[in-house]
Amino acid sequence: MGDAIVRNYQVSDIEKLARFFERYRVAFPDAKLAPPEYYTYHPTLEGGRNVFCALDHQERIVGFAPVFPAPATEESGPKEPHHIWTIVVADPGASGAGQARTLLLDRVIERASAIKATFTPRRVKLAADMMASQRPDIQHLLENGLERYEGMYVMNRMATDPGPDVSIPQEITVRLWKMATEEEQKAYIRAYNSCFFELPKTLEALRFSLNSPVWAAGTAVAAFGPQGQLVGSVVAYPNEEAGWGIVDDVFVLPEWRRRGIAKRLVGEGIRYLRERGVEEVRLDVVQSNEPAISLYRSMGYETISEEVMLGLYI
Repeated sequence: MGDAIVRNYQVSDIEKLARFFERYRVAFPDAKLAPPEYYTYHPTLEGGRNVFCALDHQERIVGFAPVFPAPATEESGPKEPHHIWTIVVADPGASGAGQARTLLLDRVIERASAIKATFTPRRVKLAADMMASQRPDIQHLLENGLERYEGMYVMNRMATDPGPDVSIPQEITVRLWKMATEEEQKAYIRAYNSCFFELPKTLEALRFSLNSPVWAAGTAVAAFGPQGQLVGSVVAYPNEEAGWGIVDDVFVLPEWRRRGIAKRLVGEGIRYLRERGVEEVRLDVVQSNEPAISLYRSMGYETISEEVMLGLYI
């Protein structure tokens, strides 16, 4: 590979990044990489300012590292840190992969430090989530100060199995929900961020997702209380490129838990995908969330792989 150079990602790099992802997935088929366009247009990435790529002397992308700021929100607890999420990946077949990782991580830390200065006073964690199979990239982060602090299971089940019927309180209404209005979107953000402290969503990021091709084929399945208030939700969408469907962002507000609502929402998400020809459904769950793992296993989900979460306070 020779000496690599690192610069910000540009719109003109889309094809180069697609080819890099193709090579990378040969070695790590389960790596979680979004389509190249996602890194070009996602508002959190500031038009490439928060994305770095390593290039060899032939101008091929041989390494990649995005930076996703996730500041704590009003719904976060007082001890919850701000998060800045990243991955640092390099072409495992390249002779200078280690150099590319080092250069990319230096730029990530530099950019994260600049972003930290814009946050309100609170601890800031630089965090990375990688599939366990991505051992060379994980090892590089471990050797440079990041530590494993959590893991996630990737679980799957067949959508063709409808699963058991689940009873929920009569006052709860469950329906498909496209979040078409600003009021609905804000209600979702408030509820979501009160349940997911480590990776909060902004209204801008949610709207980006709602306008994406994924959302055109997907939906939220939401539960509403007696006054019409949102009490829980999942999102369900087919991943046509991978060949399976996703049930994601499963949450129920604390005061409504242990009443069968989460199980009903997941079941309705599976049914939505089944009716659209999806045969396999996957989801992610934090390894320390034993109640959720138990719930998913009771619905026929099995663990198929593991994701590692690494972090460093900066």
